[in-house]
Amino acid sequence: MSIRKFNLSSMALAFALCGVAAPLVRADVMPFDYSEDFDNFGKTPNACPPTNPKGICAAVAAINSFIFLENQYPGIYDNKLTPNIQGAKPNQTDPKDRDNFGVNGWQVGTNPPRQGYYPRPGTVGGD
Repeated sequence: MSIRKFNLSSMALAFALCGVAAPLVRADVMPFDYSEDFDNFGKTPNACPPTNPKGICAAVAAINSFIFLENQYPGIYDNKLTPNIQGAKPNQTDPKDRDNFGVNGWQVGTNPPRQGYYPRPGTVGGD
C-alpha cells in the first residue's frame, strides 16, 4: 500500500512540477503585462453633500472607474456610463453624475427612478 501511495504522490509531484516548469521553459510565451494607463481613469474629486457629510467616496470611485471603462473601451461604452463628463483625458471629471450616483438619484427615460448610492432605505447618514 505504501508503494502505491508513493507512486501516486510522485506522479502528482511530477505533474505539478511540469505544470509550473513548462511555461518557464517555453520561449514563445509572452509575460502578462500588469501595467495600467492611469490617464484613462477619471479625476472626479470626493464631495461632502449636506445629505452625507462624511463624503461619497464609493460613488466617486465608481464614477472614476466608469470613466476608465469609457476610455479603455470606447467602442463598447462610448459616454453611456458618464453622460455628463467634463474635460479631456487625463483630467476628466463628472461632478453631476457623481452627485446623482451618490446622493440625488437619477432616471433614464420612462424607467423607474433610481436612488443614489448612499440614501438607501435603512441607512443612517449614508452609513
